[in-house]
Amino acid sequence: MRPDVGKGLRFEFPLDLSQEPISYVDAATVNAFYWCNIAHDVFYQYRFDEVSGNFQENNFDKGGLDNDQVLAIVQSGRGTNNAEFYTPPDGRQASMYLYLFTQSTPARDTALDASVIIHEYGHGVSTRLTGGTANSNCLQSVEAKRLNEGWSDFYSIFFRQTSQSTRMDNVTIGQYVDNSSQGLRNYFYTTDQKLNPHSFGYLNYPSYFEPHNSGEVWATMLNDLLWDMVDVAGFEPNVHNSASTAGNILTMKYVMNGLRLQSCNPSFLDARDAIIQVEQTITRGQYLCVLWKAFAN
Repeated sequence: MRPDVGKGLRFEFPLDLSQEPISYVDAATVNAFYWCNIAHDVFYQYRFDEVSGNFQENNFDKGGLDNDQVLAIVQSGRGTNNAEFYTPPDGRQASMYLYLFTQSTPARDTALDASVIIHEYGHGVSTRLTGGTANSNCLQSVEAKRLNEGWSDFYSIFFRQTSQSTRMDNVTIGQYVDNSSQGLRNYFYTTDQKLNPHSFGYLNYPSYFEPHNSGEVWATMLNDLLWDMVDVAGFEPNVHNSASTAGNILTMKYVMNGLRLQSCNPSFLDARDAIIQVEQTITRGQYLCVLWKAFAN
């Protein structure tokens, strides 16, 4: 049920985190609405637009198919301690299911955790861009599912980076909903290898056959790349400014265009090679050594 914002469009509702989430479902819904719109607008700047199969009810005759806006279901009863995103082909409505995390008392609502909302929205972006807008089955192989989780964590890192951020920060996914300092991942996202020792070899560990765990390896590589690019090309705090040549913006361009270029159901090496090829198109090899160094760590 959508909150009633009235004729004045006031998106203000009570929020008391000491109470059970049902008491503030309207506030949680507004927060999910806000972050889904932020995600739409930022990804649009990196060419996840109508032609590329983005999520809009009305495409305003700019290409692609209408009627596929994201339906975000807050405090969904389908599950607990998780969140999910359903991505059909272009022209069919996508769904984001935001569950309650019940390990805490009171329970915690994923609709209040921006890191989770961006992660889930990112699944839709990666799925629509890989293999074309009419095919939503191009991230279904074992390695592709792992990559899908990694891209979504990377988006969550990128969106929340600020001018005060450093490569040694301990970035988390789901810290709020998990009610823990480390959040939902095995390690913090940081370039400090003492705190995040992930390398390609971790993919051989049985516990890393699970997509979220192995996705951390890919996201760690992308986080390394992000910071290596910031070191050499600077940082742009306005993530909407896709015209910038700062390191964080270029990294997002490499990743987003790599999705378009890679094959259906890519491997880790396919995804890496697509990003490297995109760099040569966008920046003509200027940062090729930076990319190879980041992926070699």
